Amino acid sequence: TVVSAEDFAAKSEVSNKKQREKSSVESLEQLLYYLQTKPNYLANLIENLRENRTEVMTEVVSPIFGFLSDNREQFLLVRLLCELMGRNIAQLRLIEDFQSNYFMQATAETVKLSTFDNILSDPCQSIIEELTNFIDEESRVKTFHLDPMELYKSLYGRPVESAEKALQDTAVSDILSSSISFLAKWSERFMNAIFESFKLPKSCVYMTSYLETAL
Repeated sequence: TVVSAEDFAAKSEVSNKKQREKSSVESLEQLLYYLQTKPNYLANLIENLRENRTEVMTEVVSPIFGFLSDNREQFLLVRLLCELMGRNIAQLRLIEDFQSNYFMQATAETVKLSTFDNILSDPCQSIIEELTNFIDEESRVKTFHLDPMELYKSLYGRPVESAEKALQDTAVSDILSSSISFLAKWSERFMNAIFESFKLPKSCVYMTSYLETAL
């Protein structure tokens, strides 16, 4: 009947549409797969751009790699960045041009804006114990001062002509020296506490190793 024929035609059209959509999705998936796993394709495109490289890296490349949602996408993007850095390094005439190279700046911006695994999930956690020790020792310091002229005035109640003149006073010199030593000691202890727990993400280690070889 006419109704049956029309119904069959409608169903066929729906089926054909779904098949076309499925085919389009599969083609897109294949394209994304090759763009992700074959860095030379995207590298050729980006390398030939004369401007807006940073925007392309963050607004086009990042979505292709799934906004770096897992380790696989992060690693594949790192491979692309290494491919591009290698090409640019090969074109450098002077090593001094490395830092000012436009593409290197765009790459650094991409890494900064991307959601790579954090270097430190809680940067304060590693220094809590040292901070407690610092507060305890600081409370026992009688005088801390780094300005010899102000220190002289606070000790003797009168101003002094110059810093050199103030430093000739033994009390001023001793307090200033101990203050500097205290500051240097705790600066070093805080830095040691931070870097003892400092671990670079694997992605950064990979790029650093690649750059060392390329340069």
